[in-house]
Amino acid sequence: MEEFAVVNHILKKRGCHEFEFTPMQKELILKEINFHIKNNLNTIASLFGLQILNAQSAKNQAVSKVLQTNKVRINIFSILHETVYHQNGTQISLDKYIYRIINLINSETKVFVPVSVEIEDALFLPWEKMIKLGMVIGELYTNSLQYAFPENSEENFIKISLSKNNEKYKFLYHEYCKHPVKTEIEKLFSTNTIGIKLVKINVAQLQGKFSVKNERGLLFSILFP
Repeated sequence: MEEFAVVNHILKKRGCHEFEFTPMQKELILKEINFHIKNNLNTIASLFGLQILNAQSAKNQAVSKVLQTNKVRINIFSILHETVYHQNGTQISLDKYIYRIINLINSETKVFVPVSVEIEDALFLPWEKMIKLGMVIGELYTNSLQYAFPENSEENFIKISLSKNNEKYKFLYHEYCKHPVKTEIEKLFSTNTIGIKLVKINVAQLQGKFSVKNERGLLFSILFP
């Protein structure tokens, strides 16, 4: 906490109209900002956790499920923030980042489906794009655990891949299911659920093209610059 007191002293001494800081002062300011963001996200997640317990005590599974999904979203925000903050450069290691999101959702939902991640060698994304893609992955994976696999089978799994060709990134998310239920694609895209809306918003911000098809389970594809 001593460094936060130092930051407050720096800001008061500098005043509101002077913005030139030494590298050490900038580092202290960023540390304090990071501390407050993490603390606020943890507080929000904890509040959702208390609401989930109340819903479960009242045996309201529908409300509990919605609250659990939103708690997962808040924790994903926290992972995105932490990853960007601790990144030394402007690019992020993709496979570890994706597995952190997957493991978080597994631990929150207590549901587990095998996931493989294939990233083209030496491929990196700017952190702005990685944040958007991370949000998409979180929504797709949460949706998969809830709806993709009508029965338990060792043959059920999810494959996530990212490659690049001619200045275009190609992201694939494939739900492999032993006995898939054919999904009406138009109906899927027209749904007003928050998850699908968030996927569409993040794909649009990536300036990407989003498509889905049935191929032994749903295959989601995103092409973006």
